[in-house]
Amino acid sequence: MKKWTFLFPSLFLFLAFQFSCSKDDGLASDLNTPDNSSLRTMAIYTDWSGDIEVIITSKAITGYHNSVSVEVPSDYVVVGGGASISNSAKAGALLTGSFPDMSLTKWNATSKDHLEKQLHTLTVYAIGIKLKGITKNTLKSYMTVQTATTIGVAGKITNTNVNMLPGYMIVGGGAEIIQKSGPGVLLTKSSQDYYVVSGAVMLNSWRAQAKDHIEQSTADLKAYVIGIKKDIPGFGELETFSTRKFAWSTASSGAFTTTVDIEAEWVPTCVGAGANWNGYGRMLYSMKPSYNQFSGTTTDHSKADTPVAIDLVYNVIRKKK
Repeated sequence: MKKWTFLFPSLFLFLAFQFSCSKDDGLASDLNTPDNSSLRTMAIYTDWSGDIEVIITSKAITGYHNSVSVEVPSDYVVVGGGASISNSAKAGALLTGSFPDMSLTKWNATSKDHLEKQLHTLTVYAIGIKLKGITKNTLKSYMTVQTATTIGVAGKITNTNVNMLPGYMIVGGGAEIIQKSGPGVLLTKSSQDYYVVSGAVMLNSWRAQAKDHIEQSTADLKAYVIGIKKDIPGFGELETFSTRKFAWSTASSGAFTTTVDIEAEWVPTCVGAGANWNGYGRMLYSMKPSYNQFSGTTTDHSKADTPVAIDLVYNVIRKKK
C-alpha cells in the first residue's frame, strides 16, 4: 500500500467547504453541541498497482444524542465507512447508526446515551475510492446501493438482511436505527453476512441487528449494502476480499476491542462488527477503519454481560493482478 502525502488543490477546497459548513443545523441543543464538530482528512493511499486511490475523511461531534455526517472529496465515490465513540463512561453511550447516503457522497453516524445521561464524542469515517482514468460518474454507473427495512417489535431482537444484486461484489454496507418509542434501540451488528463452518463463509448480503436494552423500546432497522461490478471498461478487473475475525476475552464485563491488519497490496473499503452475549446484552461501541488496520469494539452497559467477545468483519479491494 502506497501513501501519498501530497493533497491536491481540489481537496483543499473540499476541506475549506467542510469547515465552513461544520455547524450542525436543526438539532436541539440537548442532542449535540452545534458548533463543536471538527473535520480531519487523512492522507491518500493506493493499492499495489497505484491505480486505485482511497481516502478516509472523518468528523467528530460531542453531545448526548449525536448525529454527524462527513463527505469525501467531489472526485471520489463512497464505498464504506465507520463510527466510533469516545469520552464515554461504562454506563454510557452506544452506536445507533453507521450508514451511507444513497448518492454515495457521504457517510452518516448516530449514537446516544442510554437511561443515564452521558456526554460523549462520536466520530464518523467515510471511505472514498477513485480509479485511475475513470470519472466519478462513470464509476458510479458500475456501482449500486441496496436497502431493506424491518419493522421492530418491543422486547425482540430485530434483524435485517439485504442481498446484493447478481453481478456485483460487496465493498461495504451499513445499518440505521429509526427510533419510534421508548428509551431507544441500540446496534448489535452491522457487517457483511456469513455463516461459520470450519471458518467464515462470506455471503453476498449485509446484515444489521439491533435490540432494546433493559427497558422496552421500538424502532425500525434499515440495512444498506454497496456493490461494484468486477469489470470496469477502460480500467480492468477488480478483486474484493472480506472475512470475519472472532475474538474474545476472559474478562467478566466491560468494553472489548480487537484489530486486524490490512495487507499492503489492498486498500480498505468498509468495516463491520457484531456483538455476542448471553444475558442483558452487549452492543456496538466502535467500528473504526484506517489505511492499514480495522478495529471494532463491543461493550455491555449498566448490567454486566458475557461473553466479552466480538466478530470483526472487514472489506478490502485491489486491482486484480
